Amino acid sequence: MCAAPESRLPPTVRSTSGSQSFFLWTRHPTPPSYTSPSASQNTRTSSTKPSNTPSHNRRNSTKMNGQRWRCSSWYAPLATPTRIPLTLVPQLVLVGVQILSIIPGRVSASVDPRVGSSIPATLKQARTIISLFEEHSIPRSRVLIKVPGTPEGITAAHILEHPTDGSEPIHTNITLIFGRAQALACAQAGLSVISPFVGRVKDWWDAQGQEQPGTAHPGLVLVSSVQRGFAHYGYKGRTEVMAAGFRKPEEVLVMAAGLGRPDEVGEVTLDSKKGWKRGTFEAADLVTVPPELLEGLRSWVFSTKATSTKPRSREVEVDEDTEPIYFVRPSTYSDDASPSTTSLYDSALRSTDRIVLDKVAEGLSKFSADAEKLEGLVRKKLLFALSR
Repeated sequence: MCAAPESRLPPTVRSTSGSQSFFLWTRHPTPPSYTSPSASQNTRTSSTKPSNTPSHNRRNSTKMNGQRWRCSSWYAPLATPTRIPLTLVPQLVLVGVQILSIIPGRVSASVDPRVGSSIPATLKQARTIISLFEEHSIPRSRVLIKVPGTPEGITAAHILEHPTDGSEPIHTNITLIFGRAQALACAQAGLSVISPFVGRVKDWWDAQGQEQPGTAHPGLVLVSSVQRGFAHYGYKGRTEVMAAGFRKPEEVLVMAAGLGRPDEVGEVTLDSKKGWKRGTFEAADLVTVPPELLEGLRSWVFSTKATSTKPRSREVEVDEDTEPIYFVRPSTYSDDASPSTTSLYDSALRSTDRIVLDKVAEGLSKFSADAEKLEGLVRKKLLFALSR
């Protein structure tokens, strides 16, 4: 699968009812499944709907650079949660394929954040993404489908990870994790990976006016608390914690290796006899490090100065003897399943984990804005190329 050179793109931009439908020229053998919009929404005419018939493929194809390219109209303006703009999905999958040709591990590929509250749309796009990777001979074990940590997202991820039709599981990475109850619900759902956002957790506590210099870093404390809970309830090693959203190199060092204590994040201490100082902090299993922090890690100079700050008492959590149940198996594993988080989970979010309600909504809004920005950039480049 490969996009045609911009200078050779045919003039195939059309407008219906004021909305533009863009056509991607690919060598891909089979386009993703497409749901035709209803006639009342007038987002596209029936003549632009892609078909898998040989005659359609021949009529909507052209030769460029000695190879035959097919036109696939995969883009539709997002009108409902079940109508996902798929134009960029094949190209984003190509990026993942290229990364996997370099690294030995896994890559995360995200569903559209604008469908974070729709189980059917999340399932549909996740299956489309994984099928595209498989068409490039990438096994499912090397791909994590990134899904927002909403009740609908957690339920959809459970259905993907535990299929009842005998198919191979689709592994997931639940993003926008901000609370302990939310993390435990993901573990109870049997999900592969969760991604707590360390920096955004600290931002929320700063905004509450409860974070003061010298006190514990709430994002790091959350990860440590989640890891203790996973170990206590038997989920350690079954659901991995991949911390993300770091702001400083020292946060990465503390998170990656469990160095010192969470309240000593400002001073990663070097013990001359035993190496890095280790305390009671439970480290993450994996970390996602942004490029701008890699240079800071390369040039990091360890301090030999010890600190004596104390953690906030509210962050020291005690694991209950009886495990609180935040997720139960859904009554149906079909696309019309309902969210399977419990009333106890809802109660936890309204009381001790209010941060989840605030930050998940905020994160979805920011991710959606980024998705629209990316679509806008592609739209602008296509229009420029087609006007030449």
